[in-house]
Amino acid sequence: MKINRTILIVEDEEKLRTTVSDFLKLYDYNIIEAKNGEMALEQFEKNIHSIDLVLLDIMLPIYDGQYVLQKIRETSEVPVIMMTAKSGDVEQVKSFGNGVDDYIKKPFMLALLKARIEAVLKRTYKFFLTSYKFLNSFGHQL
Repeated sequence: MKINRTILIVEDEEKLRTTVSDFLKLYDYNIIEAKNGEMALEQFEKNIHSIDLVLLDIMLPIYDGQYVLQKIRETSEVPVIMMTAKSGDVEQVKSFGNGVDDYIKKPFMLALLKARIEAVLKRTYKFFLTSYKFLNSFGHQL
């Protein structure tokens, strides 16, 4: 059974957002896009039950990525990967303190981003998949 995962991409640079979106669609990911922090929170709230992972830029118009991450963490444990041009350790420590699951510095190879996404999703949803298989082995339908 193939599960198509949904990713919210929050990136103000249109070219990068489109490139990442188009690349991930090649691997059957469903994509929701937001170009600023306000749109990110609106899309997250609107699609909270279908989003499996958030790719989040730190430097965003309206609300920055750290604020968006804090707001997401108030209601959800959905995995979040920060994408940023900021290279300082302080920013990474702040991100992990706010509950980010992984961190990737721009520029990055798309293959590396995909690998990080798959690793985070595998780690996060392994428990749920194991539980699903276990319950199905007893004839329970989820």
